[in-house]
Amino acid sequence: MSFSMSEDGTVRSKAAMVEHAKKNGLCQVCGEIKTHERIKQRGIRGMLTEQKFIPITVQRDDGSYEVYKGYCLHPRCYTLKQAKRKLGEPVNERRSTLCEHNQQTHGTQQSQQHSAPRLPLLR
Repeated sequence: MSFSMSEDGTVRSKAAMVEHAKKNGLCQVCGEIKTHERIKQRGIRGMLTEQKFIPITVQRDDGSYEVYKGYCLHPRCYTLKQAKRKLGEPVNERRSTLCEHNQQTHGTQQSQQHSAPRLPLLR
């Protein structure tokens, strides 16, 4: 069983830290960054019936993301590619080769005349 130190200085188990993060809308990996916004739903008579958490996105001034749709993008948590994969979104990866570029710009006839070797795919 692993233990972590919380912000108030108490020692908690990993399960207790994850539960605390879920209840407060924080990242479940680091427990520091707010990743979800609490929405309180009221019933007909104004009584609180349900609390829901919706994922948020926080974008920095330079255009990069701090939180992307509920995933913390700090180095020890998730990368943007990992977050997009978990959400089922397409990940933009550069997989074009020089030959594919020539085919797109010069057409297939032009690229067949060149006998340049194919470059390996970049991953």
